[in-house]
Amino acid sequence: MPPGLAVCTVSEDAYERELDKDSASWYGGFQRCLDYYDRKGQTHSTPAIPNMLAYRTQMKHMLEEGHAARDERHQEMAEYTREWAREHFGLFPEDGYESQTVTCIENTQDIDVAATVEQVSEEYDMVFSSGYGDLSEESFRIGHMGEHTVESVKELTDAIEDVADL
Repeated sequence: MPPGLAVCTVSEDAYERELDKDSASWYGGFQRCLDYYDRKGQTHSTPAIPNMLAYRTQMKHMLEEGHAARDERHQEMAEYTREWAREHFGLFPEDGYESQTVTCIENTQDIDVAATVEQVSEEYDMVFSSGYGDLSEESFRIGHMGEHTVESVKELTDAIEDVADL
């Protein structure tokens, strides 16, 4: 899902409770949204149309691929990334606390993470991220979700190896 959107479902009971409220919160509740949608068939404020179109496109991709196949592809990318990280660096989280969508890698090789991120971006047109705050040079992160494939993640790890001279 593109950043900037939130999707939810509302039960009939929640829908009725929201409509029965005396006042409508502008951002915190659904009453204003539901009322406007019921009357006009549209949102009560201008939505991020490009985000909605990106969401629609992504949902089509997800439905075409199927949940099981998508989950398997994401798992394969995660396994490849973790294996690569163990071979060249280390995993930052303790065993059992790994994310299924991004691998946080401990910078055991003491590479210049910021310079590597920038050089990989400039030379290979690929992106990965440093760690947060005080961990910005102690760790870095490789995402493995969405439309990526094991092959595209491998291209990124090859680029990191080249730039970091591993």
